[in-house]
Amino acid sequence: MPHTTWALLVLGPFGAYLAWLSQTTLPDGQCSGIGWGCSLAGWDAVGLALIIFGVPIALVWLVGHLVIAIVQRRGHRRGRSGQEPAAEASGVT
Repeated sequence: MPHTTWALLVLGPFGAYLAWLSQTTLPDGQCSGIGWGCSLAGWDAVGLALIIFGVPIALVWLVGHLVIAIVQRRGHRRGRSGQEPAAEASGVT
């Protein structure tokens, strides 16, 4: 469950931003593109946002999942360290 929550917290707002960006349009007569007073809109703007923000957000997402996994593993080990293994407690070898 923590992995799902983390994914929604990181990717949800970015996905919503990309969805909003894909719906943008330019006024009539305005040039489309980068530079010389032109602007990006629609899928061109989404592509630029993915290039600029996609890699950093993906890295934050990945590092967050790794941290969650490490914390869960350490918590699981601490829970087992104070108890006997189930096989030894029941006498099964």
